[in-house]
Amino acid sequence: MRKSLLIILITVGLFSGACLSTYTNTESEEPFLIECQKQAFDDGNCDLAIKVCTKAIELDPNSQLAYLCRGFAHREKGEYELALKDYSSCITAPGKEYKPFCYGHRAGLYTDMGKYDLAIMDYTTLFEEFNDYDALLGRGEVFLKKGEYDSAIRDFTDYIEHYSGRESLLNEPYWWSYFRRGEAYFEKGECDLAIKDFTKAMTYFSSSFGKHILEANAYMARGISYAIEGEYERARLDLKKALEGFKKAFEKAQASGQEKINSKIAHTHYHLAFVLHKIGFEEEAKEELAKAKKLDPKIIQKVEKLLLKPTARQNLRFYAKEYLFASHYLPTSEKYLARAKRILGIKEETPTTLVGLKIETVGKACVSSYPNRYLLAVLVSDYQRLSKLPFVKNDKKVLLKLATCFMGVPNGNILVLENPTMAEFRHQCREFLSSIKEQDAKVFFYYSGHGVADSRGRFYLMPRDAVVSNEMDLVETGISLDEVKRKLLFAKGVKLAIIDACRVKVPWKPAMLVTKVLPQRNLTLLFATTPGGLSATEKGERASAFLAALYQMASRGVENLDFDGSGYVELKELFKPLTVQIQKISVAGQKPQVVGATNIPLFPVK
Repeated sequence: MRKSLLIILITVGLFSGACLSTYTNTESEEPFLIECQKQAFDDGNCDLAIKVCTKAIELDPNSQLAYLCRGFAHREKGEYELALKDYSSCITAPGKEYKPFCYGHRAGLYTDMGKYDLAIMDYTTLFEEFNDYDALLGRGEVFLKKGEYDSAIRDFTDYIEHYSGRESLLNEPYWWSYFRRGEAYFEKGECDLAIKDFTKAMTYFSSSFGKHILEANAYMARGISYAIEGEYERARLDLKKALEGFKKAFEKAQASGQEKINSKIAHTHYHLAFVLHKIGFEEEAKEELAKAKKLDPKIIQKVEKLLLKPTARQNLRFYAKEYLFASHYLPTSEKYLARAKRILGIKEETPTTLVGLKIETVGKACVSSYPNRYLLAVLVSDYQRLSKLPFVKNDKKVLLKLATCFMGVPNGNILVLENPTMAEFRHQCREFLSSIKEQDAKVFFYYSGHGVADSRGRFYLMPRDAVVSNEMDLVETGISLDEVKRKLLFAKGVKLAIIDACRVKVPWKPAMLVTKVLPQRNLTLLFATTPGGLSATEKGERASAFLAALYQMASRGVENLDFDGSGYVELKELFKPLTVQIQKISVAGQKPQVVGATNIPLFPVK
């Protein structure tokens, strides 16, 4: 790209005889200098270019053009310090004709040297003093490398808005800015915005002759974004398109460029393998991994770097899942396998059971952790204006053991909100749930605390700062069950909301009990008690009877309840024995209630 810029400079006459006349005092030397520079920059003879430019500088020590060209030649040779010295001399030399080029090249050199802050300073000068909007592209690239994604997005956006309405298929940087902004959005975890930008970039890449490599990169980036969003079929189609583009680019590339493209093809096969696995095409997935390994024997070592990227949590989790899948078919590093498991919160659990309320080690083995299982728990015990519920403090320990050991939920997929205020409840629930992108996710919501209904039977969960002196307080300070259901829609997959709270008569209309709750697609509600009933403690008054019963059943083994051989104990298979166990240990003899589908896979057998 740098070489092509100099070729353009030659074309427009910057290396013409008129420019070079300042370097020589005889007409006979001028054609020779022109020919030397042409040979140097057209043929890549950097030593000759340095020789020519040095002669020009001897004749005119203030020649910005000579310093610029010699700096370029040193940079091409990898002689960065000499190049830096020449670019700086170009900037300090009298005149402004070539000074913008010098700032731009020095900024690019600083970027190559990893001196990002200095590069940003030069690009900023280039933009502010010379009104050069191309400097925004360069500065945006540096911000992207630094991981300052918001700053990168701002620069790319300013560039796009500057040229908006004047764009054309000939303005490659304009379309490229969409692609790079998409990458910034991707690294932030905003895949929906990234997908829009990648799609916009394709407007140019797909209609430009010879742009197969650019189009393939866009398809690959968008495919991975779709996969992270859980849209695996779209991801499969895009990654297939990327393979087609990379292969066309490989055929047209010179030998020196084919190795890099070959690595891109291998990476695409690697990502496609995981997508096919998620769709259910296991054999095809294995074939794609074999292709990736054949094309690039070091593919595993290269994708391990993805686990170290400064990127959004959801992206890291996706890379970790890919790596764990690949480990079944390709040799992987124990070090990075452990890292992938840490990212996903997967770790070996000590087998446990519940004796009274003591968690003790027993022989019952924990099940495997499943990266697509999540738990959001809201536990409220220390109310500011309502009666305190001390047993809820014990519920946390029991619930975490239940989730990690028997429900297969990785530690990294668990969020526990203890005594949240209404504002904290709303914000953190939405943030956690909206991060769950897998279409096959299993999301468990558990609430333990006070529950109150209004005069129409609408049910409310009580955050720590809730007030129920009258019905208006309830509406203003409680969290309605309808709101909880809406928040659960932010998460992909199927959801099971467990409401471990009382459902008794309301004080402002004693005759009105909690009315029926309408079912919702992909959401099942499991109440610890029926309308009008108490959700009580177990007989020792140390923990919720519902939770204690669930834990006792899981710790004793529920494999025999997998009647359909699905590999999971579903809610419909568990419900009757759970009801019996709850009534056995509850001080109130309560009965649970289910609203919605009962085929929720609650406990994995293995």
